[in-house]
Amino acid sequence: EGVATQLGETRRCAPGWRGVDSFDKLATQRQWNAYMAQDKAVANAIYCQATAAVKAWMAAHGGAQAVVALLDGMVAGETFDAMLQPKKAGPVMRATASAPAQ
Repeated sequence: EGVATQLGETRRCAPGWRGVDSFDKLATQRQWNAYMAQDKAVANAIYCQATAAVKAWMAAHGGAQAVVALLDGMVAGETFDAMLQPKKAGPVMRATASAPAQ
């Protein structure tokens, strides 16, 4: 959801908005739906929090190219969670490899 919100730039978010203390509580679609149905303000805060998390991840992994590599990996059969692992060798890590030697 954070990727979609980041790319669509559809939310107005105050810095530091948080709707949940851990995204682990929203690991399944059922958990996400139940949590989001609680309150519109909480739901907006969660989207804002997810957007901030995606922005931070993009900054640390090469920006938009890292998102493309993430999606390419998923098309190739990788899971979203596996692609996000920092020590995982895969398209995301290759896309953000250090610059070639000069």
